[in-house]
Amino acid sequence: MSEQLLFPDAVMTEEEKKERVLLQTKRQWAKYSQAHRDELNAKGRARYAENREQEVARNKAYYARNKQRMLDINKKWKKEHPVYAAQIARNWRVNHPDESKKLAREKRLRNPEASREVGRRWRRRHKAKALVNSARERNKTKKLPFDLHDHIDEIQKRIDTGHCELTGIPLNLAATPASNYNAVSIDRVVPQLGYVYSNIRIVAFAVNCMMGNWGEDVALSIFASWTQQKKAREEKPCATM
Repeated sequence: MSEQLLFPDAVMTEEEKKERVLLQTKRQWAKYSQAHRDELNAKGRARYAENREQEVARNKAYYARNKQRMLDINKKWKKEHPVYAAQIARNWRVNHPDESKKLAREKRLRNPEASREVGRRWRRRHKAKALVNSARERNKTKKLPFDLHDHIDEIQKRIDTGHCELTGIPLNLAATPASNYNAVSIDRVVPQLGYVYSNIRIVAFAVNCMMGNWGEDVALSIFASWTQQKKAREEKPCATM
């Protein structure tokens, strides 16, 4: 339906006439920008490069005047384009490492509890990557061979089975080692061989602690002695009766 039928000149007020002109202008600009997208983008990039400081100042001033509106627009766009938004964020962090770390620290200081909750959620969603990152930090002092970053997907599949590979007990995939005996952990079969994929197994945190740097054989010998002593203590009262 044409604007003439929507807004007959005989009954239009001045405001309605302005609205019709604005509508026509928007439609014309939409058609033109669609047809000349590459040309307009190139001109915009060239103008921005020639007047970078002025453009940055102008954008900052506009953002300050319309902060809430811009936040809402960005939030909506990120929700509609999650993969592209994540890629842009990653690229920015790679290209601006110092500024990215500074902003992250400031954000944690402003709201430490919220930052801790974000970290907990991330570790639950990316269990293998979180465990590999922790192992890498521990290995900075040990300086042992390390290749686990090349096997994140394989490690995650082993974690998702939900059972300790050594004892078979169920693992608590949402738990943290600090307070749960059956939280997920990475154990080195032969500690001296380092954190290489062929030398690790997914075990309960308590099992990992019990083996320590001495390995499975030492832990088994201790448990065998423990079991014998426990059995002797249980039988001793019966023998004296």
